[in-house]
Amino acid sequence: GAPPGASPQAARAKRLTVSKRTLPEKRRICDPAETTPVRGVDLTVPCKIQGSRSGFNIPFCDGQSHAGGHMICILGATGRIGHMLYETWPANRTQPVIRQGRGAAPVGGLRWDMLVEPVPPEMPRGSVILNLAGVTRGDETALTANVTLALAALDAAQETAARHVFLCSSAAVYGAGHGQDLGEEDPTDPVNPYGRAKLAMEVAAERWAAEHPAIGVTVLRIGNVAGADALLGGAVAGRPVTLDPVPGHDRGPERSYIGPWALGQVLAGLADLACTG
Repeated sequence: GAPPGASPQAARAKRLTVSKRTLPEKRRICDPAETTPVRGVDLTVPCKIQGSRSGFNIPFCDGQSHAGGHMICILGATGRIGHMLYETWPANRTQPVIRQGRGAAPVGGLRWDMLVEPVPPEMPRGSVILNLAGVTRGDETALTANVTLALAALDAAQETAARHVFLCSSAAVYGAGHGQDLGEEDPTDPVNPYGRAKLAMEVAAERWAAEHPAIGVTVLRIGNVAGADALLGGAVAGRPVTLDPVPGHDRGPERSYIGPWALGQVLAGLADLACTG
């Protein structure tokens, strides 16, 4: 289901990133010590995230209903993308946020191992849940945890009467793509274990949503997040990131990106829709 007020098409999975970067030859992409944006790629923060942790400059919830609206509960908030959102979440949002981590609890947040522990009593009721928890590396067996984690988030939503759940999938479910922009109605054909695991997660989530119609569920097919991907994520200050030409392709490789700041804006906006719509 889509957030209240969204179009009927939003009931299906969304792909958030469409901008592309074309490189005709081997050339510099981004020096982590700089903040200069690259054309077609939103790099409004450095590739290597730095600076003060002011992103979540909004109230932490206390596990009870908030007078200003529903709370936002971010699961898997201590991963790489979760840390990026901590830096870039819009500070002008009034909805309180609580973050969950599997190890040490984030400041003001929850410690919960979603794979083996029951839902903690501190989990807020009536919240909007954004599930970032997932597995990106390992063999096919390890990657099946993407299904387990998504179902754990959904079951927590059921137990706490959540208003809406956003699950993070991946553009990898589309497969090669052949250079064209892809929409939510386009066929899926994942070519690697990660893409297949995320598609299996989507199928399981769709089945769960059909059995629990009272809770809205939206799957977000996110592409490459600049700084969290394999290319830019390993950037080191003073060492330019480069791409090699692709034989037989005179325009060079293409890759879709969404930057950390833009991703924070998009996710906060979606959460606002689900909170207030």
